[in-house]
Amino acid sequence: MRYISPISLEEVLKKIDLYVTPLPQEILPVEECVGRIVAEDVRAVSDVPKENFARFDGYATFRPPRKGEKFIIVGENVEAGIKSSDKAVETRTGISLSDDVCAVLPLEFVEFRKGSLISRRSVPCGYGIVKKGAVLKKGEALLGKGDLIYPEYLNILSEAGIRKLKVYRKPRILVVPTGSEFVSGEKPEVTGKMITHIINDLGAEAFYHPPLPDDADKIGSVIKERMEKFNAVVIIGGSGFSKKDYSWSSRTKIRGKEVFRGVKMRPGRTTSLFTLGSKPVLIVPGFPLAAYTSTIIIGGALIEKLRGLTPRIGVIPVSRVRVAKSYRRIDMESHEIVFLKMKDEEAWPLNAENLREKLFLETLKFTILNPGGGNLRKGDEVTLYIRKSFSCPPL
Repeated sequence: MRYISPISLEEVLKKIDLYVTPLPQEILPVEECVGRIVAEDVRAVSDVPKENFARFDGYATFRPPRKGEKFIIVGENVEAGIKSSDKAVETRTGISLSDDVCAVLPLEFVEFRKGSLISRRSVPCGYGIVKKGAVLKKGEALLGKGDLIYPEYLNILSEAGIRKLKVYRKPRILVVPTGSEFVSGEKPEVTGKMITHIINDLGAEAFYHPPLPDDADKIGSVIKERMEKFNAVVIIGGSGFSKKDYSWSSRTKIRGKEVFRGVKMRPGRTTSLFTLGSKPVLIVPGFPLAAYTSTIIIGGALIEKLRGLTPRIGVIPVSRVRVAKSYRRIDMESHEIVFLKMKDEEAWPLNAENLREKLFLETLKFTILNPGGGNLRKGDEVTLYIRKSFSCPPL
């Protein structure tokens, strides 16, 4: 067995950037672009709003109303009214207004007297009116290349006259759990299903493959056979550095090109990557916590590159917190992911190597300790992270 030299997380990101190619671009209707990355700058085709409109129900006037002034009510829309200074026209929220409308008096600002109304307050010209182009001017930048499309963006894109967008394709990723104990039914396979959901939430489209036995030839043949329909593969289990870790051995069977073998990160030290042709194959450990951290941190970076972004680890900093008890590091030379259980605004470090499944389910928050740092001491302040999710906007 050759000597294994895991690389730093920073080197991992550089190698992903070098060896992984973004997927091709495609043009889709705006409503189909949610969760996609924009492939070019997007500018408004028209003003938003396209014309003046009433901000609320009330009465349009053609000069600024002053407290106590009387206006004659005419018509039920501005176009039907006689546009003079002593007239007021009933209007509703969102109704278009002509340029000569000065203000809109809301219903709570008026009292009625035999076909007329009395203004109970003075309001300036422009009150109650959303002006043409007030939100966005025609030609103004709306999105930049590399921006993510969230559901909340659909309305403004539609109002800006944008019907289609050029976006990067969504990665199709095959998730392949391994382990003869799962194939025989001795144990239920759950980790692969968890990883499938996480990959979906990281912005890709994941497909679960039934477990494969501990057989390098079988693993390699399935990868080679299925790769044509997918942009990447994630193999779970068999990632270690011994001869019996068949997932990595499958690489030689199908002539895959090594990108890196092992990462200075715990849990997840045996995470590795190779390419088959131009497509990446990520191997993550079978231990659930290690599979989880490897997928969100390294898998997240891989997915970002496929989606047209600069690869970054798949985590989001939330806040700074103080630890409630000391924590002894496993490896001072590696990044160490320490899971935290939040209680009464204090962060309780959990030992990731011996963490029970029950505790894992209770916490999805963690901190990342950098190489060369010391042990955590009670009262130390650390950054609290959660994994990225492209199903909702960032915090």
